[in-house]
Amino acid sequence: MMMQQSGGTVGRAVGIPPKQSPAPASHKGHTPRRGVRGNRGHGDRWSLLNAIVDRLGWMPDGERLVLIVLFRYADANGKAWPGQTRIANAVGCHQTTVSRRLEHLVGWGVLEVVRRGHKGSRKAGEFRIKPPAEWPSRPPD
Repeated sequence: MMMQQSGGTVGRAVGIPPKQSPAPASHKGHTPRRGVRGNRGHGDRWSLLNAIVDRLGWMPDGERLVLIVLFRYADANGKAWPGQTRIANAVGCHQTTVSRRLEHLVGWGVLEVVRRGHKGSRKAGEFRIKPPAEWPSRPPD
């Protein structure tokens, strides 16, 4: 009795990747999407995240956590504008604590204020994460 092998994992030898189906024809004027290495800005985001984790070990955990939340909302230029309430919900603390931690990050030179938020206008503040070369390597005195 012969068993017929299917194209699934049963018929595949260990260590040999499955055959790739041909890529669909792209639309006129449309550039096919590339992997993570080919996308612009992803390498910079990984290096920024690594710098937050590696170079800011001197920073208290609360401030570093607020910075990581800002990083999650940042665009390719490092600008982020989540409201303090959103950051507080993500971090798990009160809004006034987030405000104090943002002041610390600005004072230490890790963040800069691009635009101040205003409660009456319902617009959140906008911050820019500075490049790691501008960060202090140890706690400011």
